[in-house]
Amino acid sequence: MRFLTFIFSLFFAFSATANEHSSAERDIYKSLIAVFYSSQGNHREAAAIFAEIGNRLGDPDLLKEATAEAVWAKDRKLAIGHSVDWIKLGGGVSARQSYAELLLLDGQWAKAEEILAALMREGAQSPGDLFVQLSNAKDFRRALQTGVRLFADDAESKEYLARLAVHAKDWAVAEQAVADSLVADKNRVRLYFIRAHLLSLKNQDTKAALPVLKSYLDAGCPGGNTGCSEEILIFAYRRFVNGLAARNLGDWDAPLKTPALWREQAALSAAEFFEINQMPDKATPLYKRVAKKFFYARLGLARLARDSGDLAAALKIIDKSSVADGGEFILREITAADIMEKMGDKDAALKRIVNAHKTTPDNARLIYFHALLAESAGHIDQAIALLRRMTKLYPQDPNAWNALGYVMADHNIALEEAEGYIKKALSIRKDDPNILDSLGWVYYRLGRLASARHYLNKAAEGESSAEIFAHLGEVLWELGNHEEAKKIWRKALAQFPQNTVLDETVSRYRPFE
Repeated sequence: MRFLTFIFSLFFAFSATANEHSSAERDIYKSLIAVFYSSQGNHREAAAIFAEIGNRLGDPDLLKEATAEAVWAKDRKLAIGHSVDWIKLGGGVSARQSYAELLLLDGQWAKAEEILAALMREGAQSPGDLFVQLSNAKDFRRALQTGVRLFADDAESKEYLARLAVHAKDWAVAEQAVADSLVADKNRVRLYFIRAHLLSLKNQDTKAALPVLKSYLDAGCPGGNTGCSEEILIFAYRRFVNGLAARNLGDWDAPLKTPALWREQAALSAAEFFEINQMPDKATPLYKRVAKKFFYARLGLARLARDSGDLAAALKIIDKSSVADGGEFILREITAADIMEKMGDKDAALKRIVNAHKTTPDNARLIYFHALLAESAGHIDQAIALLRRMTKLYPQDPNAWNALGYVMADHNIALEEAEGYIKKALSIRKDDPNILDSLGWVYYRLGRLASARHYLNKAAEGESSAEIFAHLGEVLWELGNHEEAKKIWRKALAQFPQNTVLDETVSRYRPFE
């Protein structure tokens, strides 16, 4: 507030005596006005003032500000124009880099590539800089084509090319780039993790990473570190993958450098990894090792007991598990209610989640799970009301819109309205397999089978899910493609032998009789 008061006082002081001040003072006055405009979100006006003063004074720093303001105003053409002036005034490498990035975003690939190639020849930017610029362009296919031409043949450049190819889902280029980089430098630790991630994505199965990690362990990772173990490697791998997703690798390899400090956390992380990949025999001892220290280890043991069918033991573990905060409390109650439902006591499950929901009525996870339990118990109107409330509390949460649309579609309620909710979810999180599945399902309910098949095929390409395969098989069967439906169901049954939705769908059609 004091800053705004100061700006206004300057504004009126200079306005009253503008003719009495020098041109330099007037430029200061205008710059203050530009800062004020920027603070109020009027970036276009701020850009115009910075550009006018910068061009008149020949000051590249002001053109840099003008470019930034135009970017914040989401006016790419204006930003490109200011960046050109920034270069003319001697903005140097940073101005050329900014100009190239804006051209990429604007789809002017040939012109951008010419600038980037010059910067690389001059050694004015690193392979990492080029990777960031191409990744930010969003069009990963086009970015990869440019990267193939611009990245050099050294190990570092090949590593970045491999990462770009992973983004573009071009497995052949990614595999070759990793292989080339390993030939150039066999000790580049990240390459093994890139290869593991590549195989996981390619096979849609994180378990595919294990052979690569094991080969690295057998070779004496890293640099002969005797403290390295399978769980340490898995922990580092998961940190690496999370860093890739966030575009910030940070200190992902700290566990490899000082494994003793990370051993307990690594055991928990590895147990979660094995659980996700349906390897309970490897997950259980790791969870037990750290169960006293970590709530999430106790939660994992409860899930494993639940999934093995020992529901009484699972509930006992949960009920005896202390929690340290509200987040752990919510997870405990959701897991307990889920176990109760699987035990066949839907009323007890619903009662438990209702009591938990009363403690934190606006928690998204509790609202969501409460709605799912209500639907499972046959209280469809209550489930829809809860999900409607969730969309109002969390309008940018795609899960809320998707769940609302899916529940309505699954129960043949206001299908056109349900379609709108699912499309809203898809606009927030594009190409999400679960949302694509919901959209395919609502089209099936509407009788638009061709559209249903299209979206369910896209969903199946993005994720292996029992529900997606159940829905896709049902649509194919209704379209008369019985052999293709049976092939999908047979594969799904082998992968998900105890899924309720899949079992119900296949039992209804009896395709193998």
